Amino acid sequence: MSLRRPQHSKPNPKPVLIICEGYLETSYFSALQRHPNVRNRYALETHCAGGGGHQNVIKEAEKRARSCAKGTAIWCIFDVELNPGCPQLQQSLARCATKGFKAGLSNPCFNIWAIAHRENIGTGTLTPDDSLRKLSSLIGGRLEVHNTDWVLEQIVGGKDFPNITSAFANIAHFTASQTDQILSKNPSASVGELVQFLTEI
Repeated sequence: MSLRRPQHSKPNPKPVLIICEGYLETSYFSALQRHPNVRNRYALETHCAGGGGHQNVIKEAEKRARSCAKGTAIWCIFDVELNPGCPQLQQSLARCATKGFKAGLSNPCFNIWAIAHRENIGTGTLTPDDSLRKLSSLIGGRLEVHNTDWVLEQIVGGKDFPNITSAFANIAHFTASQTDQILSKNPSASVGELVQFLTEI
């Protein structure tokens, strides 16, 4: 009788494709790949659509989806930009639903989610420029949005990711599953739904 222990193979990581509107969020989700709960369970592929608005994000997702493995979870990360009722955004959300893509939203922009890693957001309305100035002030220097290592240290707090838990507590109107509420409130971020999905925090 063999005394060798049975070999247990590790489950294959689940593929996740994330298409972002801007560079900060692209670097953020690239940094998130290093979180132990993420790297042990998911294979993240993160790309920046390079501007062009919501439709360009969806086009990039559609293009890359053609070569994705079956069962890949596909997310489009959008900024609301203070205009939750605009037809373009509503059309983009409908198009995502038709394609089977999920959408992560930030109102007015992803900077809100980044700021929440550092301090309580509160309830006052913010413009994209306001949020950029606030994030720059919190960081105390130039924003290196293309640099994944910088985002890991300055936004999420280093390799142990201590600031992610704070982010959920610090954003007053965070709602993971009620998109209509997210669209109607500024500041807010449903992009945290994806972060919870990946990290199980």
